[in-house]
Amino acid sequence: MDGRDTQFLTARLAAPALAFVLAASSPTWAQKQTPVTPPPRPQPAPEQLEPEYRFQIDDVLRIQLLDRRQAEINTEVQVGRDGRITPPFLQPMIAVGRTVNQIRTDLERFYAAELRIENPKIAVVLVRMREMRASVVGAVRSPGSFTIRQGDTVLNLLSLGGDTLAETQANLRRATLTRARSREIIPIDLVSLREGDLTQNYELKDGDVLNVPVEAGLNRVLVWGKVRQPGAFPFIEGMTVMDALTQSGGEIPNQSRFSRVAVIREMPGAPGTYQRIECNIVDYIRKGDFRQNIPLQRRDVVFVPDNGNPNLDQINQVVSFLFILDRFGINILRF
Repeated sequence: MDGRDTQFLTARLAAPALAFVLAASSPTWAQKQTPVTPPPRPQPAPEQLEPEYRFQIDDVLRIQLLDRRQAEINTEVQVGRDGRITPPFLQPMIAVGRTVNQIRTDLERFYAAELRIENPKIAVVLVRMREMRASVVGAVRSPGSFTIRQGDTVLNLLSLGGDTLAETQANLRRATLTRARSREIIPIDLVSLREGDLTQNYELKDGDVLNVPVEAGLNRVLVWGKVRQPGAFPFIEGMTVMDALTQSGGEIPNQSRFSRVAVIREMPGAPGTYQRIECNIVDYIRKGDFRQNIPLQRRDVVFVPDNGNPNLDQINQVVSFLFILDRFGINILRF
């Protein structure tokens, strides 16, 4: 389009923007994406696990004395909630966090000392692994706790939860994965993940919780600046800049600069970085240049500058308060 200027703006902290923090809140744009359904992962058999697998609570292992002429020992024991197992004829011993080789070495030493067995040869086999679980909560179709397998990822867990709700209800760019043991909170942009950014497809661990925030304010656009009624308005498919300006009451004579209207759009996968698209609504109205009346996307900000002030400075102020509020997790498109 003629005169359209597209550039990336790096937000800076500005006093007018900071003042606006007290009265407004920030957008996060999310496009509808085709869900990526990961292939199912087979559960490895216990005997296929690496030798360095470390036992966990509820694992079941078999202890067997290979030379039956020395003693009859062939039994299964479960790792208890205290992390211990109780082998035949022995006192409870720690199993959690220890490998097959470590437990076998301990048992051979204990049986030699306690039962006076000469050079006992013990076999230790993992019979059944504990059931690992992870949860998905928030804006998904079937939230809950699910059994997971080694190697399962965020996409696997989303599939178990029936995928996310419609984009008007789910804030796909603000998902988080909370690790159960460390309580580490990992931010995940599900839009970027579905577009192919597999660096965010984290492998799951036992007890992980994936949260997809519920966000009713995503289905909005914001009209700001020199218009009669600035504010947030419902987004409708096919909506254009002129539609948004009409809903906001239109221009203020001698004050609105309709020749330099800007659409500010957050870049996909780059929170805090915005694209500025200029459009000349005067040319659209007077000359019928339909290229200037660009289609909008959810969570776009339409900014109308003052007729007497530098346009770029005003837009930078808008981007600044979007950036500041975004850091606080505030949403300007929510009523």
